[in-house]
Amino acid sequence: MIVTNYKLQVTSQRSLVLYLLATCYSLLATSLNATWYSADLLSLNAGPRAHSMGCAYTAIADDPFSPWWNPAGIIKNQGPYIAGMQTRPFGLENFNFISAGYPHKKFAFSILAASLKINEIQRLPDTLVPEPIGFFEDQELVLFLSTAYKIRENTEVGINIKHLRYNLDDTQAKGFGVDIGISSKFNNIPIGLVIKDIGGTRLKWDTGQRDCRQTNFVGGAAYSFNNPSIGNYYLPGNFLLSADIGYEYKPFCGIGVEYSLKNMLFLRSGFSGKSNSLNAGIGIKVRNLSIDYSFSPHDLGVSHQISASITFFKITSPQDSSNQPERQRPAKTRKRRKSTRQPKQ
Repeated sequence: MIVTNYKLQVTSQRSLVLYLLATCYSLLATSLNATWYSADLLSLNAGPRAHSMGCAYTAIADDPFSPWWNPAGIIKNQGPYIAGMQTRPFGLENFNFISAGYPHKKFAFSILAASLKINEIQRLPDTLVPEPIGFFEDQELVLFLSTAYKIRENTEVGINIKHLRYNLDDTQAKGFGVDIGISSKFNNIPIGLVIKDIGGTRLKWDTGQRDCRQTNFVGGAAYSFNNPSIGNYYLPGNFLLSADIGYEYKPFCGIGVEYSLKNMLFLRSGFSGKSNSLNAGIGIKVRNLSIDYSFSPHDLGVSHQISASITFFKITSPQDSSNQPERQRPAKTRKRRKSTRQPKQ
């Protein structure tokens, strides 16, 4: 009876995953003719760890920036958190980010806000000799409401609901979008799949114009190993290798590596195929505080990212508790009472 119930549960979970993938595939077909290069705020890289590892983060997303890369990863955070990031890509833009979330044993939810502001954009007249006649600003804001659920051991699914607001000069636009992500392990190898902007993330301007960001997807895998040896020498620490491949306007790939020492010092590097850049970064973790930094060279200049996150307290997952040995009670021994009776003579 127990085996039958387990088989039914596994079958229903597989059916749910297949149904979600089929739904995403059908919605993907509806957005093949979507407007390209719309809502480019969503194409920026959020999070120094992911940025420094070449944006190969789909399979290993497990920090406050997870909704940006794979919403299923928010359940992998160790406890309630809050995080912030500030960057000026190429010195031309202000890209700010704040996130908070609460992961539990079986589910998690988070809220994320990111803003992009570009100042002093030249206003050009409609003449043959375009001389600037002033300046205007571009302000973009996106809000993520995310949730994740553990459908079985080592398998999670997550969903983003996105709300976008744009202010370009004297025009405004609003839009909504949906992402879905899956994270799992196959033979102890993390894998992940994300389909973003399902059915197209649509923007409606107050001028009546409508834009649509086409559906894109990315999949990834990772592999970790401890204390590698070089000849007769051992290098203490842990190595994490990750790779992504996907499609966003065009096919792309990314690879990254992270070296961690005693879960306190982190050195990272990677290659991002989307930006065709070699990135690097460093991270420091002291108790519940994590500080990360990354940089990426570009023809327009070097892009820097710095973030800080705090985990308020840790939540023990069922997986962790199941690995702990059970406490055994000491066996009770009955003590034999000494007889006080005198032997009969």
